Amino acid sequence: MRVEIRCPVRPTEDPARVREAVLNIFPNIDPATTQEEISAESSGRSPVSWLRQMIHDSRTIDATRVVLESGWDGVSATLVLDKQAAYMGKLRLVHDDVHPPLGAITVTLYFDGTGEFQEFIRWFTPPTRDGRIVGQF
Repeated sequence: MRVEIRCPVRPTEDPARVREAVLNIFPNIDPATTQEEISAESSGRSPVSWLRQMIHDSRTIDATRVVLESGWDGVSATLVLDKQAAYMGKLRLVHDDVHPPLGAITVTLYFDGTGEFQEFIRWFTPPTRDGRIVGQF
């Protein structure tokens, strides 16, 4: 699995603050910073392990799974996170019809195939029942 993280820096924003927003959600990465974008690429689950924990803590496992599965195109799936919420250390998924004024953090996950994607889904957003994780993953 390969992870690609991209976050625009608007002309009115301080790149250091946008970098901080990204690092609040992805503390295991070392993003490249320019005046236009904060970005990072990595492989494996480590870059998204903190995000996974935030999803579990905020009890948005089912919603996140739906977003990932509905966006799966056979190669990749994407999560879009609110940049302002991330700056405050909070997690907020952005839906296709909502566009935050300052932009968003886009997380694109690339997989070698459906099997790797399904294995990731079981780890990242395991099945739940009545708000509790079912089984050990």
